Amino acid sequence: MKIISYKDIIKATKEFSSENLVGSGSFEDVYKGTLEFEVDLGAIKVFNLNKHGGPTSFTAECEALNNIRHQYGMGGPISTKGDTYSYGVVLLEMLTGMRPRDEK
Repeated sequence: MKIISYKDIIKATKEFSSENLVGSGSFEDVYKGTLEFEVDLGAIKVFNLNKHGGPTSFTAECEALNNIRHQYGMGGPISTKGDTYSYGVVLLEMLTGMRPRDEK
C-alpha cells in the first residue's frame, strides 16, 4: 500500500484550488483530488484550527474515525459488498428509526 504524503495531497488538489473545493462546513473545507497515477482521493477535509471550536471538532472527528471498524481500515480486501451492506444498514435505520443494535 502506498503512503500518501501531504505533498501528494497538495499536488492532487492543485494546491487546494477553489476549482477543487467541494464544500465548506463550520470548521473545514472539503476538496476533491486525483493523484498523478489517476487514483481518486475522494474527499480531502482541511480543518481550520484557528476558528473557535475547530480543534474540538477535529479531535471529535479523529476519535470517531478511530472507533470505526470498517473493512477499509482493516487491511483486508475491498469489495462493493461492504458498501452494499453499509447502505442496507443506513436504509434500515431510516425506515425503522432504530439503530442496528437498538434494544427496543
